[in-house]
Amino acid sequence: MSQSELAKEIVRVSYLRGEFRLRSGQISSHYFDKYQFESNPLLLKQLAIFVNIIVYLAFWST
Repeated sequence: MSQSELAKEIVRVSYLRGEFRLRSGQISSHYFDKYQFESNPLLLKQLAIFVNIIVYLAFWST
């Protein structure tokens, strides 16, 4: 899965539309629910692979 595909899939499963009452009491017509992708083992694995690459590159590029 490419980085772009991963980002699109995270948005697809986590970006919700509707009426949501936020902690502040405000109403929002959209909500990003991180638990939707955090509870998806396949998506979480792909995310971990990309984070691992980023950390590796950041560490070895200095």
